[in-house]
Amino acid sequence: MPIPIKSWLYGIGGGMIGCALFAADTVVEHLGAAYGHHHIWLELLEFSLIGPGLGALCLLLTERMSVLKEATKLQRENEQERRFQILGRMAASVAHEVRNPLHSLRLVIDELRVEKSDLRSHPLSAHIDNCIERIDKAVELVYQLARHKIDDDSSGDLVATLREATTMMRLSAVKHRFESGPFPERALARAAPAAQRIMLDNLLRNAVEATPNGGVIFLTIEVNNSHWIIQISNPGSLPENSNLASTTKDSGLGLGLLITRQLAENAGGNVTLHSSHGVVTAVLTLPILMQ
Repeated sequence: MPIPIKSWLYGIGGGMIGCALFAADTVVEHLGAAYGHHHIWLELLEFSLIGPGLGALCLLLTERMSVLKEATKLQRENEQERRFQILGRMAASVAHEVRNPLHSLRLVIDELRVEKSDLRSHPLSAHIDNCIERIDKAVELVYQLARHKIDDDSSGDLVATLREATTMMRLSAVKHRFESGPFPERALARAAPAAQRIMLDNLLRNAVEATPNGGVIFLTIEVNNSHWIIQISNPGSLPENSNLASTTKDSGLGLGLLITRQLAENAGGNVTLHSSHGVVTAVLTLPILMQ
C-alpha cells in the first residue's frame, strides 16, 4: 500500500532525532570526564526513547498488519457478495425467460393431447409432464431466492425426502456409511418438497466430501417446540472463521450452503454449522406444518 508523505516526514524526522542523539552522545563521550554528567543524561534519554519507541513500533506494526488483514477480508467478502448479487439477478432473468416458453410448451402439449387422443396414453407422456414440473419447480425456487420472502404454504415429509436423498448418495458414495437414529413416522415441514430436497442434498454432499473413505455420516430428525431439527454429522473440523456466506471448493461454485441458508430462511427456518471433538454437525431447522 502507498505510504502518505506525512508519514514519511514523521519517519525521517524521528530518524534524524535519533541520529542526533547518538552523535551528541558520542561527542560527549570523547570530550572526557568533564562532561560525564551530560553523558549520563544523554544515556538516560536514549534509553527512555529507544525502549518505549521499539515497543510502540512493534505495537503499531502489529495493529497495522491486523487492520490490513481485516480490510482484505472485508474487501473479499464485499466482492463475493457483489458477485452473488450479480449471479442472483442473472438467475432471476434466466428464470423469467425460461418460465414464459415453459408455460407455452405446457399449453401446446395440452392442445396436442386434445387434438390427438393417442398422446394421452403414450408411455413418454408422464415423463414429459414430470420434466416440465421439475423445471417449473426449479424456476420457482429461483424466484423464492430472489424475493427474500417467506415460502408459500407448500409442505413435504422430511423423513421421506431425507431417505430419498441418502439413497441417491449411497449410490454415488459407496465408500461412506450412513447411520441414523430413530426417525419419526412422518415429519411434515412447512417447505416445498423440491426446496427440502435441494437443502438436504447440499448438506449431505458437503458431509460426504468432508468425510474420509470409510467414514460414518450420522443423521437425526427430532422435534423441538414448533420446529423440526435435522442434524447431519460427519468427521472433520471447520476452518477458522468459517461462515455460510463464504465457501470455497475445488469444483463448482461453492454456493451450496448459501442457497441452503436462503431456502431455509424463506421457509421460516435456518441453518447452522458447529464443530466439536472432531465432528462437524450441520443443523437444519424447519417449521412444523400445523394442521
